[in-house]
Amino acid sequence: MASQKKLMTKGQTVTHFAEKFEITKKEAASILDEYAALAIAETKKKGAFVLPGIGKSVLVSGKLEKVGTLLPAKKSKFQPRPS
Repeated sequence: MASQKKLMTKGQTVTHFAEKFEITKKEAASILDEYAALAIAETKKKGAFVLPGIGKSVLVSGKLEKVGTLLPAKKSKFQPRPS
């Protein structure tokens, strides 16, 4: 069984960019947040967002399917003991 590799957290990504480009972590976090906001806005507006050399984000919308039926809560046959 293959072991799962851990993905970088936002904090690790911010630290990497801060060290790589010799900027503060606050500045790197601001850049990352602005990039995320731009990607979301463009994907919503145009249906896709491309970061050249990296990948493409595409908005997918489709019919939602009902996965299961919710059952009402059953009354437990066990009752608490009177004190």
